Amino acid sequence: MHNLKHIENFLFDMDGTLYIGNHLFEGVSQLFDTLNTKKKNFLLLTNNSSKDKSLYQKKWQGFGIDMPLEKILTSGQATFQYLKSQTSIKSVYVLGTDSLKKEAIDSGFKLQDVNPDAVVLGYDTSLTYENLVKACLLLQKNKFYYATHPDINCPSELGPLPDCGAIIEMIYASTGRRPKIFGKPNQEMIDAALQRINGKKDNTAIVGDRLYTDMEMGYRAHLTTILVLTGETKREDLKNEIRQPDLIMENISEITSLISTY
Repeated sequence: MHNLKHIENFLFDMDGTLYIGNHLFEGVSQLFDTLNTKKKNFLLLTNNSSKDKSLYQKKWQGFGIDMPLEKILTSGQATFQYLKSQTSIKSVYVLGTDSLKKEAIDSGFKLQDVNPDAVVLGYDTSLTYENLVKACLLLQKNKFYYATHPDINCPSELGPLPDCGAIIEMIYASTGRRPKIFGKPNQEMIDAALQRINGKKDNTAIVGDRLYTDMEMGYRAHLTTILVLTGETKREDLKNEIRQPDLIMENISEITSLISTY
């Protein structure tokens, strides 16, 4: 069993790890209580850019948990943080929800659909053909192109739903353009998360349900990796994987029990 005694910071994926849809997994409230009792720092990460941090806060309130805004980091936040600090982009065409557009405005960007500096694609649950056409025509004019995250599907109580990665492939089929992608497992998301919690790689663990985002981010950043089997990844998926998570847990309650021993 991997020792978590040295871990001071936990990065938790949300969808498929702490809840799925509107169903909170058993033991999540006890997890947060234990983290606070043990004085462990934590941050909730999500690649799902269809909601902004305030909507995620409301979601947690619906679960009966008061979650501070500073404990929530979305791929949309990480995307606009990078664009603000590392580029000269001032205006964007956002192919995404009103929540993602709000994050763009809150970050200081002007929304523009005629001649923007860049196209930013998110998990657009309000996607229309008209807006898709606008994005493709702009990309054919060689505008900068970014996407908030790479996820092909979004977990739901109904089953996997087409996510940002699926829209990326549709746009590629039409334009031949691929975006710079943020969100897990990419470096910009790692940097934003560690900066937010003032964490170091050797005392931080990432907990998630996906191999190609959550665990991959941990592998790249040399974090302790903890896979839970409540979401996308099943135990049989690990058979042919060269890299294995440091810990594999059936559910979040097993992590709570382990943290409680230290």
